[in-house]
Amino acid sequence: MLAGSPENFGATLAGASETSDDGWRKRLRTLPAWVALEAEGSLTLDSALGTATYCPPDSDGPYPMLISMYVRPAARGRGVGEVLIEAVVDHARAQGHVRLVLDVRESNIAGRRLYARAGFRAADASLGVPEDGCEVRMSRELRADVDLP
Repeated sequence: MLAGSPENFGATLAGASETSDDGWRKRLRTLPAWVALEAEGSLTLDSALGTATYCPPDSDGPYPMLISMYVRPAARGRGVGEVLIEAVVDHARAQGHVRLVLDVRESNIAGRRLYARAGFRAADASLGVPEDGCEVRMSRELRADVDLP
């Protein structure tokens, strides 16, 4: 992911490489993640089409975040991104949240278009400042019956 298209991520390969194996294991144990796979064939790292992770609200803000979204270039345009986004949206909604936010690089035009098609809109400053080198924060309302600021 980071090596193949670093311009699309706030995180860097160098920074990710500094995370210990225990740090990655903890993340896998504590943050729900979804992996899109080919319907047929053996399960290998090469068979993964994409991934997305849910990060619960924390001290940085009251809303959960969609993080670590990635779709392999060969799988783009096949609906993989939409399926992954909706999995995270459904999880956030099931947890009782009314909004989901994400951060994206301004230069990641394809990603921003994908998020917009999925109902995300540019967020105002009240939802915080984008993190990890990203310039754009986007949000999606999860419940129409709740008025959000």
